[in-house]
Amino acid sequence: MPMRDILFAFGPNGSYFFFCDGEIYFQVTPPTFRQAVKSPNNISRGLRRPYHVTLGPLRYDYSLGFKRYEGPDFLAVDFRRSFPELVNWLQLRGPLIPEDVFITVGPNHSFYARVKDSQKYSSNIPDALKDLLENPPVEVENSLTPAHVSLGSGGSWFLLWPSGEAHWDLAGQYNRLQGILARLQRLRGKTIQRLTLNPWVAGEYFISLEDGNVSCYLPEECARIVKPIIMGPPLVELHPEAAQLPSLFEGCSTSKI
Repeated sequence: MPMRDILFAFGPNGSYFFFCDGEIYFQVTPPTFRQAVKSPNNISRGLRRPYHVTLGPLRYDYSLGFKRYEGPDFLAVDFRRSFPELVNWLQLRGPLIPEDVFITVGPNHSFYARVKDSQKYSSNIPDALKDLLENPPVEVENSLTPAHVSLGSGGSWFLLWPSGEAHWDLAGQYNRLQGILARLQRLRGKTIQRLTLNPWVAGEYFISLEDGNVSCYLPEECARIVKPIIMGPPLVELHPEAAQLPSLFEGCSTSKI
């Protein structure tokens, strides 16, 4: 299966953003976020694919970075209500290149941000994650900063290095995902592209692999939108009251991720 451009972002109070192969879908997102996505400049130049999208923790908080089909890349950040310290840090980085920026937020106003090889995070991120950020393991010593970080509920987290090496502690909050990650560790050639934990609802997640496969555990209403878009080999799992689908990774050979 060819690699697909897929990104999903959870927001507070049932909001979400979903991008798949050039199509954009979102629900209950901040008005300023919608205006940014649908601005005349972005519509005329076209948003080709997202570098990152973050929603919350408050209703009007967001950040997004996009590659355009034409013209310069696009970046918008509005965290002045929740993270003034983060906003000040970003401003000190000088002119920001959207491709170099990654921001994620978690519960209790936790956050992680990266601008190229510089990074900043709140003091209340889990200690094990903080240790990895400050002392990267030997196998990723050529990477000063991670490619992707997700902060989940109950002290859970996930970290992905540019090399594809992944570390995580789901803190008993995402049992279905724990099983998938354990299986991925035994599969050959299965590399994670992105993994997003819902920081406000335990158990909900979205994971996409570089081979185009997807697994997610979403609210039923959200899954009704997402499922038809990624039908076929990719898998969407609904909440317990919905029908159960077969395992995405059944029948695959085993190896270390």
